[in-house]
Amino acid sequence: MLVIGTETIPIDEDGANQDESQFIGESVRTFTGALRSTVRAEKRQWSFQSVYITQAQETALRAVIANKAQVSCTIGLAGATVVATCEVTITSSRYVRNGGVADRVVSLRLIEA
Repeated sequence: MLVIGTETIPIDEDGANQDESQFIGESVRTFTGALRSTVRAEKRQWSFQSVYITQAQETALRAVIANKAQVSCTIGLAGATVVATCEVTITSSRYVRNGGVADRVVSLRLIEA
């Protein structure tokens, strides 16, 4: 389950990924070889693919995430729930036939704010 703002998006749990985190700061080696780190935060990223959604659901989702707005997201996978403020991007959207009805499947990328 994925809730973005007020929109609940059914997702394919088999295609869900927690991608490599973004680190705020950097780790470098000094002249002597010692490791020096200025990393102060870690921000998580996820990728999801929906199961069938209607054109109306996709339009509502696009309205919620317009202009790369940071929105509240609830991610429920494998019995665990994560609540975070995220920037959400639709990375692809395609038409699929679902019992004679043209539905949509969207791929989403969430980046923790």
